[in-house]
Amino acid sequence: MLTQGLRAAAALLLVLSLVAGCKTLPDAEGLGAARHAQKHSADTDQLAKAYAHFATGALLRFQDDPEGALEHFAQAALLDPANEALVLEVAQQYAQREQPLKALQLLTNAVAAGTASAEVYTQLGSTYASLGKLDLAEKSYRRALALAPDSITATRNLFLLLLREKQPARAWRVLNRALEREPKKPEFQIELAELCLVYAQQYPRMATQARTAALTVLDQAAALNPVNPHTKLKIADGFARLDEPQRALALYTNLFEFYREFPGLRNSLRVKMAEQHLRIGNSAEAVTLLEAVAHEQPVDPAPRFWLGIIALQDNKPAQAAEYFNKAISVAPDFMQAYVELARAQLTANRPDAAIETLDKARTKFGEKFAIAYFAGLAYAQKKDYTNAIHHYKIAERLSKTTNPNATNAMLYFQLGAAYERTGQIELAAECFKTALAVAPDFHEALNYLGYMWAERGINLRQAHALIQRAVKLDPTNAAYLDSLGWVMFKQGKVRQALKHILRAAELSEKPDPVILDHLGDIYAALNQYEKAIGAWRKSLELEHNPDVEAKILRHHTKRP
Repeated sequence: MLTQGLRAAAALLLVLSLVAGCKTLPDAEGLGAARHAQKHSADTDQLAKAYAHFATGALLRFQDDPEGALEHFAQAALLDPANEALVLEVAQQYAQREQPLKALQLLTNAVAAGTASAEVYTQLGSTYASLGKLDLAEKSYRRALALAPDSITATRNLFLLLLREKQPARAWRVLNRALEREPKKPEFQIELAELCLVYAQQYPRMATQARTAALTVLDQAAALNPVNPHTKLKIADGFARLDEPQRALALYTNLFEFYREFPGLRNSLRVKMAEQHLRIGNSAEAVTLLEAVAHEQPVDPAPRFWLGIIALQDNKPAQAAEYFNKAISVAPDFMQAYVELARAQLTANRPDAAIETLDKARTKFGEKFAIAYFAGLAYAQKKDYTNAIHHYKIAERLSKTTNPNATNAMLYFQLGAAYERTGQIELAAECFKTALAVAPDFHEALNYLGYMWAERGINLRQAHALIQRAVKLDPTNAAYLDSLGWVMFKQGKVRQALKHILRAAELSEKPDPVILDHLGDIYAALNQYEKAIGAWRKSLELEHNPDVEAKILRHHTKRP
């Protein structure tokens, strides 16, 4: 900036010398010539003042007086509105200082000069938006696009403004006009893809169309064969976000070869490649890549964390716990590692260890949704349903106050199950209904609520309808078929019930004591006591149940 100041000072001296040398007044040969000379003199005088303010601003900046410098730069910009680089820089400085009115004065002055560019109109639109003058902001952005249709900044700002105003159709039209333009720069296409994903997230009904458009423009960006590796990386990241692992992996692999000699970038790409390998089911390749990163970066928790996730997916909870513990040892503030460690401990049927892990996390991070939710799961695994309900309720409260997106069907399903186990049937039913309101095709909740009512002989018509929906969604699920048979038995449809219970027994991976108990009850209702006692005895062999023993004794004398 000091160099610019010296240049400005030199220019100022030149202008002053020219002004000083022009002492002869214009002759009277023509009024037009005189007026022209007067205007030229005024313009020159104004420009000289602009240079003087600029030079003073440069000097004040050099003397570490940024506020004083800014005021002189602003005066220079007002006197010389054609100097758009200066106008834009000073306006941005005012915007950063939250002084939009001062920025507005500069920008409207530049527009009034009659030669404003798209960049000036774009900055003017942002300034109007910050002042809440959204109509003027929109007009400014549209003027910018009229001057420069390929301006991604104006496109983005107008699009986001319309989304903010809850005008999705108009916002999509802005994107669509940009999408229809012939692709010229990969960076423009990448930015469009990101905007399409923003639209898909905010308006799920249009998600398919928006994601298709995002994929199209990313393909166009790739087809332009960008040379810049950073641009290639953004295209690869875009494909990854769009769940196109093969395309993302191909680009990441190419970039990996380019960055092989740069450890930081090399290992970052290894992690990205591992994620894509996981998406296409190549867990062995992912493990190899992550182990290489863990070896080269022993203090980086990320590769150990992902190795733990893979081990959990491969049903190796002990190995997963080891990885998560290592991640915590090098990064004690990595909260998610504590949560996943608790998940691994629960998978290994170690609820006490999970509770201890979550207590440590709570002490360190405070009460968080994930910590409370997994604590509920841990206590439920211990069959301590009172404590499970306590922690689920904390998770529910946190989901509503600190993280609204965390409220999900599974939370209410687990809370409903805990209420049912403590005999609080009405509360359980409300939780299952809430879960189904969030996820109408949540077949586990459909079955649980239907079976809970059927078991108690209440709301049988509704229970039947719920269970039928669950069976339709998962027609080979033995538990759901058993529930369907049981609710029909409760409705007095005994022979129809028998068909479903037999099918459930056939599909069950191993003999199930509950299905066999139900089968015994149905045979008894059909007066087939020998078969009933046989089914009950098989049930007892699998699980001790005094009620089943009593049924055998009660029906033993009824055998033919």
